Amino acid sequence: MPETGHADFSQDRRFRAFILLATFPSVRWGEITALTRSDTDLRAGTVRIKAVYTQRSMGEMVLGPPKSKAGRRTVGIPKASIPALTEHLAIYVKEAPGSLVFPGAKGGPMRRSGFNRASAWLGRSPGHRCPEPALS
Repeated sequence: MPETGHADFSQDRRFRAFILLATFPSVRWGEITALTRSDTDLRAGTVRIKAVYTQRSMGEMVLGPPKSKAGRRTVGIPKASIPALTEHLAIYVKEAPGSLVFPGAKGGPMRRSGFNRASAWLGRSPGHRCPEPALS
């Protein structure tokens, strides 16, 4: 957040729906990066978690099932988040049912490093630290 205490709305909107899904229904990184268009049901307000991406130590991205049966689930999306996801699907996601909802820069699964680089606050250098809040 800038010094005003308000969120920076000029930031790239590609990550808005991603942040909302990761925050409110608490979808994990590997789950959210594996979501496809066919996993989303905006009328019902749900996403279906059926796979996860895992990044191996050498950088390879591997698609597989969730760790447990409980990991395969349908998650409700807050009504307030549905417009952002609707916009995201319309603008950034290919029409094919198997298209990734949140693809990386080259079309494959999004990597944390790519997300961190692409979603950085505007005007902020990589080594920049936010100032400590003043204590009164």
